[in-house]
Amino acid sequence: MVLTQHLIHQATQPLYLECLGQRLAQFYRRFGFVQISFEDLPPSMKGKFGLSQLGKRLVGVPVVFMEYRD
Repeated sequence: MVLTQHLIHQATQPLYLECLGQRLAQFYRRFGFVQISFEDLPPSMKGKFGLSQLGKRLVGVPVVFMEYRD
């Protein structure tokens, strides 16, 4: 957990994650990440996470998109 906190504080903002499943999303909630919809991602992140969104819609991949909010 210390490593995660260190990386968050060293990174430039904003920060976004894609998690496979609610269990991993719960882990990141402890650090200030909140679940957001694919539509709320900025255009640059939609390009990166687009394949995950497609998998979520087509075959039910349990992907969760998250944004860090301090």
